[in-house]
Amino acid sequence: MRPFLLVLALLCSFRAGAQEEGDDLPEADDAVAREAAKRALEEGEFTAEARFRMLQIARRERVRAGRTLVRESALAALSAASSNGVWVNLGPTRSDVQFNGVVFQAQDSGRVRSIVPHPTEPGILYLATAGGGVWKTFDGGRSWEPITDQKLGSTAIGALAMDPQAPDILYLGLGDPFDTKQPGLFRSLDGGLSWEGPVQAVATNAGKPATAQSVRDIAVDPVANAHVLVATDVGLFVWDGVSAPKQAPLPLASATATAAMWSVAWAGPGTWLASGQLFDRSAGGTQGTLGLWRSFDDGQTWSDISNGLPPGEAPQIFRASLAVAPSTAVSGETSRVFLLAAGANATGAFQKDLYRSEDGGKTFIALGVNATRAPDNPIDVQRNLDLLQQQASYNQAIAVDPEDPNTLFIGGMFAAARSQDGGMTWSLVGDWLPAFSGSGLPYVHSDHHAMVFGMAGQKTLYFGTDGGLFASTDATTVPAAQVHVSDQMNVGVVSHLVYQVACAKGTPEWSANPGFVVAGMQDNGTRVRNLATASGPSTFDQSAGGDAV
Repeated sequence: MRPFLLVLALLCSFRAGAQEEGDDLPEADDAVAREAAKRALEEGEFTAEARFRMLQIARRERVRAGRTLVRESALAALSAASSNGVWVNLGPTRSDVQFNGVVFQAQDSGRVRSIVPHPTEPGILYLATAGGGVWKTFDGGRSWEPITDQKLGSTAIGALAMDPQAPDILYLGLGDPFDTKQPGLFRSLDGGLSWEGPVQAVATNAGKPATAQSVRDIAVDPVANAHVLVATDVGLFVWDGVSAPKQAPLPLASATATAAMWSVAWAGPGTWLASGQLFDRSAGGTQGTLGLWRSFDDGQTWSDISNGLPPGEAPQIFRASLAVAPSTAVSGETSRVFLLAAGANATGAFQKDLYRSEDGGKTFIALGVNATRAPDNPIDVQRNLDLLQQQASYNQAIAVDPEDPNTLFIGGMFAAARSQDGGMTWSLVGDWLPAFSGSGLPYVHSDHHAMVFGMAGQKTLYFGTDGGLFASTDATTVPAAQVHVSDQMNVGVVSHLVYQVACAKGTPEWSANPGFVVAGMQDNGTRVRNLATASGPSTFDQSAGGDAV
């Protein structure tokens, strides 16, 4: 995992003549503001205000410069030079072959931030990516449309959520927590066709204003419309989707303490849980240890519940992710809650443990899901239950079966695992490189960031990783060795994070192979554009794995 430097593809997909949100923005060439933003970047002024100003300029420039290519003409333009200054999407949209120590066939895309299934329409799914914007499918992933590229002014997504009572209402926060920071929150009332915003989330921390530049999580109250909680790098916010978000009054240890939030979960009517990391810049203050809070009044007031963990555990925990068993969330007093926690010491990060609560987070027990125990079916890269491993503060994902509070899944660095007894015993159900290990487990790319169940039609478990989107329709019903996971939903999603890109234009090699491109990608290796394949000119095959140069 490394930050990416540039994005290879500028996408072009909306129909000609379609009315787009943002068309009412001024078309004036605001050269003064643009030059000020450029100068701020050159001088290293990466402030929230500078980033927000650049976002607004980018949206105006999109209107001023006109439309990008429509979908009908984009594919034909891939193999021809564009002479009118219009950007063309080169991909990658797929691969024919990959090599990472061994040759194998697989499909992947870029790092996932959020996966949002429609509650009643099985074909509709939203995919929010770290650097490729938000994508929507109407046909279960057989085809995809980018729904933010021409709308927001940024493709750096932090989190996406849906109002389950009104599924066309979406809430979007910018700013990937591990890469490109970007202030801005948006709302859509029409399934992503148009977007309202941006608004900024501004906290008062240690007596000073702080603007959120990274949205880590968004949760929508499933029984109270327009009640949204937003976890950011500068604190927790309550938002109605229209006005400026209000900072939640989390109790902190001192006036100099702040909270960088990671996870928020609805635990029953009026009840919310939130986790984050505490920072205190004063001498001897905390530096990143766990903060854990609960609210019984829809986020208006909060109490510290970290003392509900086993004695001495909270100060040893850093980032943690919450998951509530939906079938138990009838009352916030009795809901089952899981907390997946990272620890760290002088040698690095690791999976501290998985904790379970039967009383809505009031008290937790430690389940011993860490390096002290092994799964039923260990593999070379996952011999114990430390699934998060040395990237424990980077790759975390957890989901509970909406129909069975005893069935849950964890995704970490190299593997995904399942428990069907409330977290007591575990089996591996995904391997990052089964073609190399010979484990017999299904391929699921390394570094998990999101997990969610889709319940419309056939129950489906979705995994979101550094390598995109994966789906299983039998993860809860068959023995671990028989679980099937598909990677085919990645085809057509252009979201890889690109470090470097190069071509050979102007050389004899280009004349022999016009359109040759090679790209180095975050956790998706070195890719070479394959112009000879019947799969199309947006096919990029992997010649080396890992983080490319």
